[in-house]
Amino acid sequence: MKTRIVNPTVWLNEDFAKAPLAVKLLFCYLVNNPQLGLTRYAYIPDRQILFDTGISKRDLEAGKRFFTSIGWIFFKDGWVYHNHDFAYVDYFGRDRVMAAKEEELESIPTYIKQHFAEQLEKFKGLVRGYEGVSNPFKTINHKSEIINHNTNKGEKEIVKRKGGKKYSSLKDLTEKDFLEIAEKYDVSVKFVRVIFDRMENWIYAKGRRYKNYKRALMNWVSSSKERLLEGEMDLEERKRAVKKLAEIKEQLGSILARKKNVN
Repeated sequence: MKTRIVNPTVWLNEDFAKAPLAVKLLFCYLVNNPQLGLTRYAYIPDRQILFDTGISKRDLEAGKRFFTSIGWIFFKDGWVYHNHDFAYVDYFGRDRVMAAKEEELESIPTYIKQHFAEQLEKFKGLVRGYEGVSNPFKTINHKSEIINHNTNKGEKEIVKRKGGKKYSSLKDLTEKDFLEIAEKYDVSVKFVRVIFDRMENWIYAKGRRYKNYKRALMNWVSSSKERLLEGEMDLEERKRAVKKLAEIKEQLGSILARKKNVN
């Protein structure tokens, strides 16, 4: 069971503020549910929701329609997908965390992921929180805040690292960036665009986010080029092996022919 952090700005959202009490309870239940793991997906059947919350079937259906209509939460055959940043529901961390997260994602039925990917397309990805209020989850698990213990004042002062929000969205990437990446990794701009399309489809299908999308694209291009080169190397090795085998067969044939003549 993971600790869940909820963004209090959810109460400042006008849509949520106007929602009935049962709908607000449903939201609190879904973001704090113990079946919600490292990803945005969770399997929480209606029967369990009704039993745990005490809300009626009618209220549950109304809540589903409400959250789907504003793009916050999607539902399908007992599965729930969180498409908002009002709670920290998409964990990032070290290798072990990411390996566990990947394993969790692989356990989700393909048709469920496809269904939610279609929903994401309608809302162009993640629905952001209350505008004008900073999102506290951008810095979690990334060591981008340093707690400085001020012994003179007896208070803790949070010192944020300097840096803007450039490349915090896929839309920030331009043709200039594609050209720079192509030159850096000695590939064509067309190759970079192809990898960008793959990365974009993967992000929407998986519901993933990156802190810096240019750096993410650079990693994708670099990895793709490495795999391509490895494939070319394997092909060359196979060709050399076939050539060597042919030479050995020819040598054996000559040896056998000489022995036959001697006999």
